[in-house]
Amino acid sequence: MQPIRTLILLANEHHARLIAHPGKGGALRQMAHHSHAEWADDAVIYADREGRMRKGEGPISGLDRSTSERTQERAHFSAHVLAATGQEWAADRYDSLVIAAPAKMLGALRHGLPVALASALHGDLDSDLLHLPLEELGEHLAGLIVL
Repeated sequence: MQPIRTLILLANEHHARLIAHPGKGGALRQMAHHSHAEWADDAVIYADREGRMRKGEGPISGLDRSTSERTQERAHFSAHVLAATGQEWAADRYDSLVIAAPAKMLGALRHGLPVALASALHGDLDSDLLHLPLEELGEHLAGLIVL
């Protein structure tokens, strides 16, 4: 029986790590580390625009905050992270994908997940595991990968 090779994506709103797991008995190995600062086009498009708001009686004017800058930054960063993950996946060294990220980032990653990665997604975890060394990741991912 062939080992199940897993690509693990750990991300938050500022950093992402790609980690390879070769299968049962194999050691985790970091393949890449990405930072929000790497992608210069992650410029914030300010969310304030002319809008309307009621201040009691009289004229209606004000600002409408449709999308926050933080939400925009999260979406831009997750798109770049998924592109980098797709490039690593394209090397055809993996059988499954596991993602661990805080709730809002996990939602952004799920929303932008390309079809090739979505079909390989074995599971995800709502947790920020970026700070953990490789040796400690296994116990947090035990339900998603076979150690």
